[in-house]
Amino acid sequence: MKFLTGVLLAITILVSGCSNNNGSIATVNEPQVQVPTINIVSKVTHLSKNEFERVGTQRIQDPKVDDFRNLILKIEIANGKNVTRKELVVPSTIEFRQILTSDRLWFGNEAYQNNENQELSFAERNYVLYYRELTDDKLKELLSPIEFHISWVNINGDKTSMDYKLVDYLVFE
Repeated sequence: MKFLTGVLLAITILVSGCSNNNGSIATVNEPQVQVPTINIVSKVTHLSKNEFERVGTQRIQDPKVDDFRNLILKIEIANGKNVTRKELVVPSTIEFRQILTSDRLWFGNEAYQNNENQELSFAERNYVLYYRELTDDKLKELLSPIEFHISWVNINGDKTSMDYKLVDYLVFE
C-alpha cells in the first residue's frame, strides 16, 4: 500500500511539474496565424437638401431631392500587420458607369490605398445616382454583376482569397 501511495505521489509531482500557472499542460508556443478583419459597407442613402443643392439638375424637368440617391461602398482590410501580398480589387468608376450608364451615375469619387507596409488597406466609392423611375430591386439587378476580390498571404505562406458580390451587402436607408 505504501508503495502504491509513493507511486501515485511521484506521478502527481511529475504531472504538476509539466503544467503552467493556469493548470494546463505546457506546450511549445507556435506563432498564431493572423487573419485580417474585413469590413464592408455598401448602402444607398437619400441625399440631404445640402447635397441636392450641389447636384446639377438643369437637364431634368421638375427635379426633386427624392430623384437622387447616394451609393456608398467602403471596403477595409484592417489588422493586416501579419499578412503580406494583400490584394484588394474593386471595380473602377468607369466600370460602374458602364453598368449603370451615365444617365444613372451622375458623378462621384473614389479612394484607394493598399500599401504593403500598412495595416489598413481600403477602397471607397461614393456616387450620386439619378433615381427617378428606378426601384431598389431594379438597382440591385443592375449592380448584381459587380464583385470585388480580396486576398492575402499569412505568415505561414498560406494564401486566402475571397470574392464578394456588392448586392449581398447592399442596404437601403
